[in-house]
This record gives sequence, C-alpha cells and structure tokens, in this order.
Amino acid sequence: MDKVFRVELTGNHRFYNLSLPATDYELLDALDRLGMTGQDKPQWEIIEHTHFQYLELHLVNECSIYELNALSYRLSSMDRRQEAAFEGLFRTALNQRKGPMSVADLFTYANSTECCHVISGVIDDAGLGRFYAENGFVPEVENISDAAFELLDFAKIGKSARISEHGLFTNHGYVVQNADLNLDARTHDDPPQKPDYEILLRLSNGSHTTQLELPATSSEMDHALDKIGMENWEELEICCVDCAVPSLKKAINEAVSLAHVNRLAERLSRFDRELMIKYKAILTAADVEDVIEASLLADRMTEYSVETELYDPPSIAKAELRTICFGRTSEALLPHVNLYAYGEALLQNENFALTDYGLVVRLNGEPIQSPKEPSCWCGMEMK
Repeated sequence: MDKVFRVELTGNHRFYNLSLPATDYELLDALDRLGMTGQDKPQWEIIEHTHFQYLELHLVNECSIYELNALSYRLSSMDRRQEAAFEGLFRTALNQRKGPMSVADLFTYANSTECCHVISGVIDDAGLGRFYAENGFVPEVENISDAAFELLDFAKIGKSARISEHGLFTNHGYVVQNADLNLDARTHDDPPQKPDYEILLRLSNGSHTTQLELPATSSEMDHALDKIGMENWEELEICCVDCAVPSLKKAINEAVSLAHVNRLAERLSRFDRELMIKYKAILTAADVEDVIEASLLADRMTEYSVETELYDPPSIAKAELRTICFGRTSEALLPHVNLYAYGEALLQNENFALTDYGLVVRLNGEPIQSPKEPSCWCGMEMK
C-alpha cells in the first residue's frame, strides 16, 4: 500500500515521525514512543506529501491523527480514475467555497468518485473538443469529411462543453460530476485497537495470494497452503504485512524459516502492553535485526530494566539528581546544572541506552548486547 503523507507526531514533549496510512500496530507503536495511550490524540503536522500534493494547504490538524490516517487509507486505495475524480470534486468545491476545507468534506469527495465521468489523458480544451467530436458528442460534425474535420476549432468546442457541464481538468484527465455526492456523516475518529494476531503475513505463489495470522497452529498453516494450491513453503514468497513490533518487519521478511517467525509470534502473544513496551525498548537498545535473536531476547526480559518516563538526557539527569540528592536540595540544584550534558555523560559512562520507548539498563551493569543464537536453533525448518 502506497504511503500518502509523512507526519510528525507530538505528545508529552516527545516527537516521532510516521508514514500514513499506518496500521493499528504502527499507530499503537507511535503512541508507545510518545508515552501515550490509545485514547490520547497526539498533535500532528504533515512534513511530506508523497502523493496528493495539492492537499498541502488544505489539511489542518483540526482533525485527529486517526481521522487523517483513515483518509490516507482511502486515498491510497484509489486507482487513477478515482484519483482524477477526487481531484476534480476537490478543486470544484475549492473554487466555489470561501471557508476552509474540512476532513469530512474530503471523505465525502473520496467516497463520491463514482459520481463523476472521467476522460483520462484529456488535459486541455483542444483535447476535450477532439474527444467529443470523435465520439459522437457533437452531432453537427458527424458527416463531414476527414479533411474538414481537422479544420475544426477543437479548443472552442472543448471550452464550450466544459463551461456548459461545469467540468474541469486535473492532473489525470477531464472530470465532470454527473450525480449527487455521497455524503459521509461518519467521524472516522476511532482509536487504534490491538489486532487479534501478532504477525500478519502475505503468502504468494506468483498468481495467488492469501494471508496468514501468527501465531498459528499446524492445521492453520496447512490450510493457508491449501488456499493457494501449494504443498510446501519453499516456493512461496512471504511478506510481513503487519507486526506487533513494527521494527521487526524487515527481519521477518528475511527469516530463513517460517517456524522461527511463528515461534516469535508465540512469544509476543504472551506480552501485555507494559511488557510489550519494555520488549520494544530492549530490542531497540540491543539493535536486534534477526528473528531468532528477537525470540531469544523475549525470554531474557528479566535481565533488564526500562524506565519509560526517562526519554531524553535532561530527564535522565533530573532522575539521577533526585536519587543522589533529597527533597529541596535536588530541586535547588536543577537550575544550576547543564542537564543535557549531565544526562549525556550518564549515558556514556553507565552503559545506559536511550530509546524512543524509554531508558534501558542491563541489571548487571554490562553493556547491552544482542543475544547469541544457540546451536539448538540451527537447521530447524518448517516441514
């Protein structure tokens, strides 16, 4: 699915960049990085329009990030004809209105693309006039010779048609509305919900695709194979569509065995939200990019401490000062200390690791490292 916008999210003095549309897991992960819950609504600002650039000046954060994400899903699913119709409806409304464009308006236009007639590739009056003349929309020229036909003023014909039917040109072609809009009264403001799976895979044999939710039983895996008419996994293309830990999607795509991926999903299914945040923090600190090591790390959570309220050097410095000094003494010191420099020094000297999710500390004081793959994992494959 193509990304439409890239936004900067802000909340609790933290920042995180996210591409939209985002899955529920990607939204939940962004909230975890901001120290927020699914009921919170972080502020957003679009920092890149990868598509639909003409919306740049008309999307303001009077809507929530969840509404913007829902709109992104709708826009990203459009084909070229629908994109042309949407742009036509948008620009027509823009020419007629005086006030700002709301996200509800944009949903209405996105859901009304079938209310338009689109002539792809026609981008000016001359092209429109020729198209209408060649396709029987101008009865007066039906029986003239080819030579006389080429002498027609196609631009004048096109302009006359465009004005009379209130059409306009877009980047993809000519658009004219020929039916009433489908008004959209929904809010699209639903917060993200945890999916029923931990990992969602797309399986493809080149001509057919299906999806597989993990963790899965052997029978569920066999059923997925049957759905696309395959007998083994070796000939399948496997792609991670979604994951409870979005940073692991690349590692899952590069995994040598589906059994390893399913085993990771089983471990992730044991985590509540608090443990999941801790796991993602440790995973980031250890710089794990392998499915097997990610599974091993899930079994060694007790070796680490994660402080989610410590998210930058000044917050680390304040916490340390309040630990070594008491009460009003620490508060009196704070204005006179370079908190950023002190926090950076603590990170460097104490083997701390700072992640978007919080501060990670290995309880034995040793540097944080990726766990090593035990020999018993080698060679295990899905049968």
